[in-house]
Amino acid sequence: MLSKENRLTRSRSIKYILRNGQKVYSKYFTVFFVPIRNANELRIAFIASKKVGNAVKRNKAVRLLKEASRLLLKDYKLEGAHLVVVANNKILNASFNDVVEDIKSSFEQVRSKLKP
Repeated sequence: MLSKENRLTRSRSIKYILRNGQKVYSKYFTVFFVPIRNANELRIAFIASKKVGNAVKRNKAVRLLKEASRLLLKDYKLEGAHLVVVANNKILNASFNDVVEDIKSSFEQVRSKLKP
């Protein structure tokens, strides 16, 4: 589970990132991100819309994303950004290892776009 200071919870902040953020597409999700001034802060929100499925399927998708990113956050220095990870319906048929590999590549792309 992500620590409380790493969670992005305000609806207003999430909407801002979805509207104005840069995007990184992957097979199972899309990462929206906005660089911020405070270089030591990283906040993440996970979203699964009704397009993914019913509540049980959406919760499974979000749990997969949270656990995979929790394992990788220590390795990837993404401080200085707010991220919103939006699941798509292909994630329901993916294995955990596939999701981890996809998050690795997405975090690398985000990191490269944050630090030119």
